[in-house]
Amino acid sequence: MEERDKYKNLHLLIDRVSARLSKTEEENSSLRAQLRATQNVIRNYDQMQASVRELREWKDAATSVLKKLSQKVKREIEKIEDQSARPNI
Repeated sequence: MEERDKYKNLHLLIDRVSARLSKTEEENSSLRAQLRATQNVIRNYDQMQASVRELREWKDAATSVLKKLSQKVKREIEKIEDQSARPNI
């Protein structure tokens, strides 16, 4: 009888271990999916950061060009005003 109990207990233990292994595999699969999703989010974040850097650089360059252009226009307006203020002789 004792031999049967050991055999029965061994089967119960095997069943529990199998169930635990199955659950662990499911958790592992779920964690891998979460990892892939997180990696995609990080990849998208990095791409967005690169785009933001490019846009900032473009903005800085455009602002610089506009300031220079504004200064040129201002100088030209001043020239025209000086010329129109002087009497033509």
